[in-house]
Amino acid sequence: MVLCCICGVQVTGTSHGGRCAQCLQKEVDITEGISRHSIVYQCGSCGKWQRPGGGGTVYVPAERESRELLAICLKSIKGISKERSLVEAGFIWTEPHSKELKVKVTLQKEVMAGIVVQQVMTCELRVNGLQCSVCKKSFTRHTWESNVQVRQRGDNHRTLLNLEQLVLRHQAHTQLIKVAGTKEGMDFFFTKERDAQAFVSFVKGVAVVRHHESKHLVSTNVHNNTQRFKRTTCIEICPVCRDDLVFLPPPPPPGRG
Repeated sequence: MVLCCICGVQVTGTSHGGRCAQCLQKEVDITEGISRHSIVYQCGSCGKWQRPGGGGTVYVPAERESRELLAICLKSIKGISKERSLVEAGFIWTEPHSKELKVKVTLQKEVMAGIVVQQVMTCELRVNGLQCSVCKKSFTRHTWESNVQVRQRGDNHRTLLNLEQLVLRHQAHTQLIKVAGTKEGMDFFFTKERDAQAFVSFVKGVAVVRHHESKHLVSTNVHNNTQRFKRTTCIEICPVCRDDLVFLPPPPPPGRG
């Protein structure tokens, strides 16, 4: 048993340079190398936050002082590594209209054999505005990438009206960005091709249709050899509706029932 060279407290076991654990914690700074000031980006149009590590193209929705926003803030703070274990993190209250976020972080690190130091630090993050790619497209004429044209050519459009009700009932319109009415049907616009194909599969499952696809080139990047296309899928609904009387001249063609 020895006495601490700083405070004089008896130290049992191994003395770490003649200092107790409390004095050692005051002298060692485990927060060194961690940035106390950082930047997070928020889209001013839709309010989504940029997720670090996504190449600057991934924006996610998050409420202020939520768990999702806390995860984005922690990824934006440089210096937090496996050497320092994160014990606790939380927001420090700021004004709702403030352009700064404050995060209180509790860290632990083993500085010597058997001695674990725990310290608390506060990080300030500046909220800068940066428009996401979806909102950028909304200010141009290239707002959509896939278009589904639904048509029913005939005297009545009962099947088309029934399809509209089924779309609303089964929530098949959640990924739509725009709907335009035409003389013989409707045009559905999507930002992603897979959303349009999912909508086409839904229509094919509830109605008798035939369809064909087309695409045209919008732009080409010669540096990475990539192209951007706009795709159009035309769906033609059978003109015969339910409860219609169909006259077939005798004799009935084979395979028609």
